[in-house]
Amino acid sequence: MMLIDRFFKKYHNRESHQIHTLERLAFLGDRTLGAFTYLPATENLEISRALNLQQLAQATVQIQRDQDT
Repeated sequence: MMLIDRFFKKYHNRESHQIHTLERLAFLGDRTLGAFTYLPATENLEISRALNLQQLAQATVQIQRDQDT
């Protein structure tokens, strides 16, 4: 089990399959060493809401339409 998975399990009672990739990146944020960082970093890990893919797709289409005009 990865260290970040253990952290989420211990402090947020979440299994590794419940942690979204973007949550992992946001958690890492500027806590990493070297060149790898991710913005926006999160200091608050209470972002455990499910993604609504339909809303995301609609927002993407709207953004594309706005760029075309």
